[in-house]
Amino acid sequence: MQVLSGPRQVGKTTLARAAATHFGGHSHYASADSPGLPDANWIVQQWDIARRLQQNTPALLVLDEIHKSPRWSEAVKML
Repeated sequence: MQVLSGPRQVGKTTLARAAATHFGGHSHYASADSPGLPDANWIVQQWDIARRLQQNTPALLVLDEIHKSPRWSEAVKML
């Protein structure tokens, strides 16, 4: 797991999307920055999507703004 953090509006999302584009396998990008706060089940769903992409090649899962999801750290530790 890698964490990309920094002040607002410095290009974190742009960097994460560029990394996903240049990744050598499949990638899945999802953002928790939506009108309704996603819960831990949302994280599990994104994880499952990325796992399905991982057939014979590596897969990269990018969860943007994950800190907005309540109890996100417990969900990540579980997975």
